[in-house]
Amino acid sequence: IGRARVMLAAARQWVENRIHRQLITATWIGYLDTFESVVEIADKLPVKTISSIEYYDSTDTLTTLAATLYQTDLVSENTPPRIEPVSGQSWPSTYDRYNAVTVTFTAGYGATRESVPLGIRHAILMVAADWYANREETVIGTINSKLANGVEMVLQPFDWGWYA
Repeated sequence: IGRARVMLAAARQWVENRIHRQLITATWIGYLDTFESVVEIADKLPVKTISSIEYYDSTDTLTTLAATLYQTDLVSENTPPRIEPVSGQSWPSTYDRYNAVTVTFTAGYGATRESVPLGIRHAILMVAADWYANREETVIGTINSKLANGVEMVLQPFDWGWYA
């Protein structure tokens, strides 16, 4: 793999981690020790679908929760994607163990880089170009700059408020 490709891949990973987003669609599994009143998925946005919720019930048996027992909000802009029981239901009891609940979900903008918003693609290029031009921290007078000027501004619209 060429140096430019490595830098672009590393810049993409840096941007994904910085804004807690999955750029190209992928399937992920989130783990919880028990059900929370509202289950939030805040580290791989945008969440497109919840594939399944499995849990170890009170007898330590792996069980799939019926999709009719929970509701999802995957579109709100002011809160992270969330899952909660439908009206009149509550979460089932879980066995006392680590990772008793698994949520399998799909996140990402689409299957190709063209699906990723232009601002994010631009930020990736800015970061890679800065890393290439400045292989060490940039010193200008007494000011250290660790990122290309403007990267944070370009990423700001994709950085949801609860991460600040």
